[in-house]
Amino acid sequence: MTRAWVAAVLVGLAVASVALVILLPYGGQQSPALSYDTPYYVWRTHAVATDGLDILSEIPTGAVPDRPGFPVLGAVLGAIGDPDALTFSVVIRAVAAIAIGLAAGSAALETLKEPPWAFAAFVAGLGTSAAVVGTAIGSLDQLLVQTLLMATTVTVPLVIAGRRGWIAMVLLLAAAATTHWLFTGLFLLLLAGLVAVLLGSSLAKRRASAEHDGARSGRLFLVLGLASAATIAALVLLPALPTHLPPATGEKGNLLRLGAYKLPLMLPLAAAGLILGVRRDGTTRTITILLMGSWAATVPVAMAISSLLDTPLKLFRVAPFALGVPVLATLGLVTLASRSHERLGRRGALLGSFIIMGGLLLTMGSPASSFNDRGAGRVAEKMTQMRTAGRYLAGIPRRGRPVVFVTLGSPRLLDRVARSSVPTDMIANVWIFLGRPDDLSEGVPVSDPARPGLSERSRAWSSLAWPSSYNILERDPIVIQVTPPGKQAEGATELTSGVAVLRGPEAPPSFEPAGPHGFGWLELLVGTTVVLGALALVGGGWVRALLDVSRPAALGLAPVFGVAVLIVAGTIVGRTGWPLGSPGGVVVLLTTTGAGWALLAVKGSLGRRGTRAHESPPAG
Repeated sequence: MTRAWVAAVLVGLAVASVALVILLPYGGQQSPALSYDTPYYVWRTHAVATDGLDILSEIPTGAVPDRPGFPVLGAVLGAIGDPDALTFSVVIRAVAAIAIGLAAGSAALETLKEPPWAFAAFVAGLGTSAAVVGTAIGSLDQLLVQTLLMATTVTVPLVIAGRRGWIAMVLLLAAAATTHWLFTGLFLLLLAGLVAVLLGSSLAKRRASAEHDGARSGRLFLVLGLASAATIAALVLLPALPTHLPPATGEKGNLLRLGAYKLPLMLPLAAAGLILGVRRDGTTRTITILLMGSWAATVPVAMAISSLLDTPLKLFRVAPFALGVPVLATLGLVTLASRSHERLGRRGALLGSFIIMGGLLLTMGSPASSFNDRGAGRVAEKMTQMRTAGRYLAGIPRRGRPVVFVTLGSPRLLDRVARSSVPTDMIANVWIFLGRPDDLSEGVPVSDPARPGLSERSRAWSSLAWPSSYNILERDPIVIQVTPPGKQAEGATELTSGVAVLRGPEAPPSFEPAGPHGFGWLELLVGTTVVLGALALVGGGWVRALLDVSRPAALGLAPVFGVAVLIVAGTIVGRTGWPLGSPGGVVVLLTTTGAGWALLAVKGSLGRRGTRAHESPPAG
């Protein structure tokens, strides 16, 4: 077996290990725990597939129209296969983690100049890292943008070194800004810092009478200018511009989730990797290590700033953003393994294998460690209840009628879960009333001196979610009460434990309550393979046409380019008002795939023509 085949087999094993680690909380589970944000991703994907992007601007409760990347991708990919957005929300966790690992492996080969076997180490080191595994529990917008930013770190050193790649960089950053503009903005600050450091280095060489590369300085400004332009252009495409910064401080999330990222272990390993990595020379390698070092440094900088504040920063958001930490940690392991082989021969190769395997096991994240078990169980219970309500609504005449859910529990959670479970044509017609059934008849928020806590919560929620309560109640709404499972609801028609119809048609005789939504291992693994393959097919032509990289690196970057192209093209099409389910999503998918491979064919044809012209003997 040749070294290339050995490297390919190792990559395959690494990809499989990433999929198994990420899918472990869901595979084979009849009632898996689900994160608080899961129904949010599900209903937004359903809405964009059915009504287009503008629907996100019309729903007042948590639609986040300034971050459409995830629902666009889910709607387009769902148009060609199973439209179940809940299954997609699980599968995409594994796909994104694999894509991050593959992009890191491409960086290892193309810019860090590591040996071919290192590709697999970076796939596993990043895909199963505590940063990626912790993010995959529920922060899927962040996970998706990190996929795009990881690939961007491959293009930036290439452009600065004078190789082809600036269009690819623009494409990736535009998709990143569409997916999560805040983290893209933070990454732009890192690029600005990198450009400043490299410009300072160039000026120092010039003062020392060393050769000054003016072209390189120009390329540095080009990188920063194009990156900024791509982000601004993407913001213009959004259904709504960002109006405020998300809350940056908060202690609860740090207590629940920060420990999952293993910072006491990962930060020293990253520092060691930085020290070991800088000892080798090379333009793209130096630039990549500087960029990764800056990215990793955001964690200790944020920790230092947080220590000075009365309320700490949300470090559980910063820690997984800094993918430079697991990259440098993996680089350190690979460097130690390589040196062992160089100095000790075969015995060193065996020792190096143990270093890699042991190190990867130490840095691997636990897919269960980020779960708040109580909260995750509550989300799963509510989703089962709301699937029963959705099944009821799908089986009755309801043309034009809104549905009002009455609850004393968390209205924000119920809003997310209800929209994820009702028929897709009703997503914009879901309303949550916080109070008792007899409070609803007043048509105003609860205002009862005997219930001050409920009254305050009801007023706050109504100001956000009920812009015109009379307009809702005058449209003859279907009213459903929701209580915790096991607690008797007050409605005449109980659909399942804790769900009862207060106003609306009787359920049809054939009606049966919905059960928990489980996932089989085969279902998830096949879904992961299909989605990963589809993204690689879409992005394969684009990456080879836009980047000057080796074939293994191009294969590693293909899924991320598929993500980028579908998000950008889908957002453009979605802004026209065209729904991104079938057939709109099919058109986007086929058009982007064909355009990428056509561009590659044209590039190849022009290259061959130029080669023939260069080789032709002069006339006469």
